Amino acid sequence: MVESYETLLNKAYEEVTEPSEDGERWSYPEPKSIIEGKTTILENFSDIVSALRRDSDHLMKYLLGELGTAGKIDGSRAIFNGKFEDSLFSPMIR
Repeated sequence: MVESYETLLNKAYEEVTEPSEDGERWSYPEPKSIIEGKTTILENFSDIVSALRRDSDHLMKYLLGELGTAGKIDGSRAIFNGKFEDSLFSPMIR
């Protein structure tokens, strides 16, 4: 039997998430970076990957291209050659 339009519409509305307190439907973890010598470590790289629902290699390739540097994934964090502040990562992740 075919479900009515209104039944399908109600099911769709049940699946839609409510906006958060700040008015946005989706939020991502703020980047947490540590500068050690000439390298920058993005501590919560795996959390960001999970929130964006992207492959870690894909996100890393994008970040490396935007930063114009070399780097690697080390467990749950990403390591970049060069000094980069937290504020530089935020616009790239949005």
